[in-house]
Amino acid sequence: MSLHRQICISLILTMIVLLTVSVAIDLHNTRKHLLTHVGKHAQETADLLAYTLSSSDAPLTATSHLLSTAFVQGSYDAIVYRSAQGNTLFEQYKPVRKLSIPTWFISGMSLTAPVAYATVLANNSPQGSIQITANLDASYFELWHVFYKQLVLFGVVSLALGVLCYLSLQFFLSPLRRVQQQAAAICERQFIEQQPLPKTKELRQVVDAINRMSRRLKTMFDEQLAHIENLRAQIFLDFVTGLSNRRSFNARLKSLTEAEVDGSGCLMILQINDFAQYNLQHGHDAGDECLRAIATQLQAISKHIPDSIISRRAGADFAFYLPNMNAGAASEIADKLIINTANLSMLFQHQVHIGIACCSSLRTESQLLSKADTALRQAQSQGRSGWSLYQNGETAQIVQEAQQWYATLNRVLQSRNIFFHFQPMFLSANRDLMAVEIFSRINVREGVIHAGIFMPMAERFDMAESFDRLIIDAARTSSEAASCKVPLCINLSPRSVITRPFVDWLDNYLREHSLFAKQLIIETSEYLMCSGREHVRYLCEVLHRHGAKLSLDHFGIYSGAFGYINSLPLDYIKIDRCFIRDIHLDQDNQFYVRSLVQIAHCHDIIVLAEGVETLQEWDCLCQLGINGGQGYLLGKPDSKIR
Repeated sequence: MSLHRQICISLILTMIVLLTVSVAIDLHNTRKHLLTHVGKHAQETADLLAYTLSSSDAPLTATSHLLSTAFVQGSYDAIVYRSAQGNTLFEQYKPVRKLSIPTWFISGMSLTAPVAYATVLANNSPQGSIQITANLDASYFELWHVFYKQLVLFGVVSLALGVLCYLSLQFFLSPLRRVQQQAAAICERQFIEQQPLPKTKELRQVVDAINRMSRRLKTMFDEQLAHIENLRAQIFLDFVTGLSNRRSFNARLKSLTEAEVDGSGCLMILQINDFAQYNLQHGHDAGDECLRAIATQLQAISKHIPDSIISRRAGADFAFYLPNMNAGAASEIADKLIINTANLSMLFQHQVHIGIACCSSLRTESQLLSKADTALRQAQSQGRSGWSLYQNGETAQIVQEAQQWYATLNRVLQSRNIFFHFQPMFLSANRDLMAVEIFSRINVREGVIHAGIFMPMAERFDMAESFDRLIIDAARTSSEAASCKVPLCINLSPRSVITRPFVDWLDNYLREHSLFAKQLIIETSEYLMCSGREHVRYLCEVLHRHGAKLSLDHFGIYSGAFGYINSLPLDYIKIDRCFIRDIHLDQDNQFYVRSLVQIAHCHDIIVLAEGVETLQEWDCLCQLGINGGQGYLLGKPDSKIR
């Protein structure tokens, strides 16, 4: 029972007791007064009649007439006149009649009728006696009237006091409710302060103490996050440019080559010639400023390329991996970089060269860095600033030419010729099946193509939203998905997430298919948190409105990852595979994952690991506290849910 209700009940009971005592005292005093008044009136009448009879020698008939008149005109139950010898000379009684008063009230009052006595004298000697019994009907009516008025007054006063008590408590206890909300917010790592402070001294002291605690916890939590982010930056970032360092770049590139879903892309290596001479001429501060200027150019381009990787490898060497990019598009980016760097005044005497290597399959390409480095040497041999593409006889196209891709994707949309593979996700506690991730596939003349290849092309031709609609609807009607008893995880393209009409369509679709909505987990890339956080927030609101969940995959790649946890009501996060690979041998990654798990669990966010491939990795992740995971160790994608 709430404190507010307890106080209200206590005050109401106190008022009932006080008013009951007040009514009882009032009734007692009225009862006493009425009995005294009735008894006195009966005694006066008896004395008057005795005096009248003592002063006259009227015959018995006249005496009877006098006594009868007194009985009729007065309010008495009985008048009895007896002789000195005890013989009854006159008696008259009022017949018993039922009063229009509740019998329980009459029984409760239990009035005893007063009896008055007077002696009739003749020549100073007793001649007889008169006995008058008072009638109490009027007294009962008077007492009932008093009780009824008190009852009405009691009800009105009780109601008024109850309302006043409720409103007063609502006002005076509102700081306590805000304290409760504040405490709940603190549990969710939202360190709010209650303002203004209540006027009541004791409550003000409580609220002030909670506010101080909230400020201190916020400071401690911010320091903890800053410490973790600082350690992450020291481990994975270049301290001059803020880009990924060599270790982070190599780990992420290797995780892509070993991913369950194969991919394609291009790798660029950019180098400033004679940068050591630049440092000698202008100083290291100017050199650092030059490196930061190059990093800014690379970051400006990478904003429009999801899941791209930028790194300063060493000195004036930069690496730039472009996923799902063909040679033509990579050449355009290289031209733009050469022009932009040439416009930097600090580099007007220095040449900038770029080496490009492309591949159609990361799994089969183990020498991508070496090929890009070879292309860089070819570009440097040309003398002036420029770029070179590594040539090995492979086509620069991923699978088909652009026009063929456009026709193929249109045909797939019209025929709805899409099918799925399913990869299980397991709980770490008991290895029970917790969810299934859906991977899209299409059939073309060259064979089966997965979403990692055709979805970037769909985005290029503005078909991403249409394909995401098709995938969601086909997943709902799929026989495998329909028979699945665990949540289904579907990945949306970044283009769809930032498009308001698509999210509005998804809102209506989930409203029409409420059972499917409650089974759905929508997954999107952490890349969107850099440029489309508000779009992700809106998507999260739409999903939660219908009971669906939101997950971020490739989590931890971008800086400020812990800020997403605090600012968005996420349901799941998937730690990127670059942190998972050989985690049992890497203390830095173990510290990062452990910290991430602790903070995420404080927000009731489920933490999953992707790309688990060895039993040692899985055991280590379980010890670090993750909730579950997926990978080739746990289950490969398959056309059937097993």
